[in-house]
Amino acid sequence: MCDICFFWVFFLQVILVQVNPGETFTIRTEDGALQCIQGPAEVPMMSPNGSIPPIHVPPGYVSQVTDRNGSGPCISRTMRMCFHPSEANIPFLVFFWWLQRIQHSNALLSLNESFQMAIGDILYTFWITLDLTVCVFYRVSTVCNSVKGPSFDAWAFTTHSAPPDTPPPPRLSHRTKSSLTLQWKVCMTELYLIHLCLCSESQWMTLYRGPERKHLCEDLKPATSYSLRLSCVNVGGQSLCSDDLTVRTHIPPPGRCQPPSIVGDVKHKEMTLQWDGPLCGEESENVEFSLEMCAMEEGSEPTEVYCGPKTECTVGNLLPGTTHRFQVRAANSAGYGPYSESVEISTGAGPPGQCSPPAINVTSHTCADVTWENKVSSGIDISEYRLDWGCDLDSLELVYSGTETCFQIFNLEASTYYCCRLQAVNQAGAGPYSDLVMCRTPAVAPDVVSGFRYVDHPLNPTENEPFSHSTCLALTWDEPHCNGAEITSYSISVGDRIITTRSVTGHIIRDLLPDSEYSLQIRAENEMGPGPFSQTLTVRTRPLPPSPPRLECAAVGPQSLKLRWGFSSRSQLTDDTTYILQMEDRNQRFVVVYRGPSHTFKLQRLSESSRYRFRIQTVSEAGEGPFSETYTFSTTKSLPQTLKAPRVVQLEGNACEVTWESIPPMRGDRISYVLQVLGGRDSDYKQVYKGDEASFQLSGLQWNTDYRVRVFACRRCVDTLQDLCGSFSPSTHFNLRRSDATLAVEADITRVPMGKTLSDEQFAGLIVFGVASLSVLMAFLLQLLI
Repeated sequence: MCDICFFWVFFLQVILVQVNPGETFTIRTEDGALQCIQGPAEVPMMSPNGSIPPIHVPPGYVSQVTDRNGSGPCISRTMRMCFHPSEANIPFLVFFWWLQRIQHSNALLSLNESFQMAIGDILYTFWITLDLTVCVFYRVSTVCNSVKGPSFDAWAFTTHSAPPDTPPPPRLSHRTKSSLTLQWKVCMTELYLIHLCLCSESQWMTLYRGPERKHLCEDLKPATSYSLRLSCVNVGGQSLCSDDLTVRTHIPPPGRCQPPSIVGDVKHKEMTLQWDGPLCGEESENVEFSLEMCAMEEGSEPTEVYCGPKTECTVGNLLPGTTHRFQVRAANSAGYGPYSESVEISTGAGPPGQCSPPAINVTSHTCADVTWENKVSSGIDISEYRLDWGCDLDSLELVYSGTETCFQIFNLEASTYYCCRLQAVNQAGAGPYSDLVMCRTPAVAPDVVSGFRYVDHPLNPTENEPFSHSTCLALTWDEPHCNGAEITSYSISVGDRIITTRSVTGHIIRDLLPDSEYSLQIRAENEMGPGPFSQTLTVRTRPLPPSPPRLECAAVGPQSLKLRWGFSSRSQLTDDTTYILQMEDRNQRFVVVYRGPSHTFKLQRLSESSRYRFRIQTVSEAGEGPFSETYTFSTTKSLPQTLKAPRVVQLEGNACEVTWESIPPMRGDRISYVLQVLGGRDSDYKQVYKGDEASFQLSGLQWNTDYRVRVFACRRCVDTLQDLCGSFSPSTHFNLRRSDATLAVEADITRVPMGKTLSDEQFAGLIVFGVASLSVLMAFLLQLLI
């Protein structure tokens, strides 16, 4: 059988619990007893499975541990084991050892590791290698299967010495302007070294060497930055220096400042002061100054008027002609320095102060007395008073300037608000205005009404009664000033009677005589009484308007009506008389068809056999007269139109056929035709046909004889059973000639119009043509003569 050796390497974690001075740390020992450890001390606690065990410490206790391997707040120990393999049964081996320190405090460390043992009476040897602490006494025992066995006799061994580890930097616990108090943590060492260096230099010096964990560094410079380090020393040597701790000593309070002095001129309400700060040094950095002012009266408390880094200050809101005491002191982060010497400075004489509000006594609605008290000036006599007066602040005007203490104001308006203010003036200037004083004049009766005038038409269109210029007068006026009391009514004087109206600016006087003259006056009234009457207004009513004339129909036609009217029976007619003729339309509304001075008018484009309603009105300078009664006139029915000349066609034998154009029925009335023939030596036409047909055959005519035929249309009215016949057509001339063959011979038609006199229009046209021709001829002759 060969011996095979296996090496197992694992890590132990040890927590070093820092017990501060004056504290007690209690742990349970191997035999179950409680052990109390007094501080200062470091108690190592081992964690065999790599985790940190829960540690219960007193309330408020802060433990400190050292990180060695980077895995957490613990110290790692390396253990190597060499063993032989065995059967499947795996016992557990637990090792315990105690650290014998200088302070004689023991700490129990345990290590759990499993390995397999061989079966038999073979003796195996185990090698356990631990990374132990330097200069420490150990005792080892074993426990198999979690059952404690007998411990070995105390086997003492001591590890070799080594320099201490690098300590943490010291901690500042207190400082003053010339000292620093440092503390540091407990280390496994005998001596501690404190090294000091000015931050502005690079030379280090050892300030302390000893076993204490606290040191007071004295005789340092104020407001100076220092760097400090900590190192440890034991039998193994000196550790490396800790990281630098940079601290700065406090700044001392500043020194005494120079007394304040005046800069420039001293005014009556302000002055500018300056001062010099304390001597230059560390205490003069970031310095602020506090300037205090105190009145000269006994028991006056000083007041701070400035606080800031500047050495100059302007003090305002001072009283003119008064003396004040000033002193200054400096302050920095360390506190205030001593006060400077106090100085007394007086302000100059200034303008007067604010006057008391004046008193106003309103004696009437147009007059007021203003009085005020004599103001005490600021060291200089008052030269004048200024009184401002107005309706409001924006309208204030200077109404008085002098040395008197009263003034009377006239020409005020009734029931009006007024205000005033007072100002005193001396050689130094004008003082502030007094408070504004208000007053109001009493109310009185209204002022005289102005703008009283006559108007053609009422300004108030809501009047229900008709308005006539012959019996009515429309008046209007401007509203007067009410003088503080609202106007309740107006009184109009018309001859011997008084007419009272409402509080409006217009009125209509009715039931007057036409074409009569009246003298009118008006006044306004309020609760204070009636005001004065206005100036007299003389007006005259108009005459009565003309009555309407009688309307007649002078001529009637199927599409026209000629109307005429006479003169008005009332009032005188002048050239300005106008007649207004109105006709009722389809909507039963009367519309104006004529307006003018003429007495006739002809309406065209009317409908035949239609009724029309008319009324007429006369308008003159006296006004518009009433409308006449309604007149009804009707147009006649239209006559049939004139037919064209009939056509004649010769038939066989001594017969012929006469044809003419036909006319359609006219508004439901049938049309008949009348044919007349003139032949041979007859002098009158004879009616040969009357009927509805548009042709007729003539027979029994003589050969080689001249004949003439004509035709006219008749309208057979259904409503009146009358016949309305039109004009004759042009006649047609024909001669019946013998012929062997029966031919349809078209007669030689000669259209000769029937003889009748010229109409009025044709005669007038002929005259116009003649006159025009004569004018042209005379113009031509004159041109030749010239």
